[in-house]
Amino acid sequence: MGRRVYELRVRGPVPPELLEELGAEDFGEEPPLTILRTEPTDQPGLHGMLQRLRSLGLDLLEVRTAAPEPSDAAPPTVPAPSAPPQVPKPAEPPDAPAVRPTS
Repeated sequence: MGRRVYELRVRGPVPPELLEELGAEDFGEEPPLTILRTEPTDQPGLHGMLQRLRSLGLDLLEVRTAAPEPSDAAPPTVPAPSAPPQVPKPAEPPDAPAVRPTS
């Protein structure tokens, strides 16, 4: 599994110095919740963050995967222009001998 962005919902406020230590940003408060948004991380990084929250006594309520911010996402790939389809030319009839009128 690749790197993902996660939203972690914890009960109560989280001090700014703790946000910096966790490498997360405060995505907003919905009293009595704080929503933390992680940098793109892998599963081991997420587990490390969850252990750190537990060691600090923060009450984790929910973990969600989130869509990365547009600046986090890879730039969209633009397909290379393709050549127009080749349409075969109709075969030209072989040179037929001239027909002479008969009298």
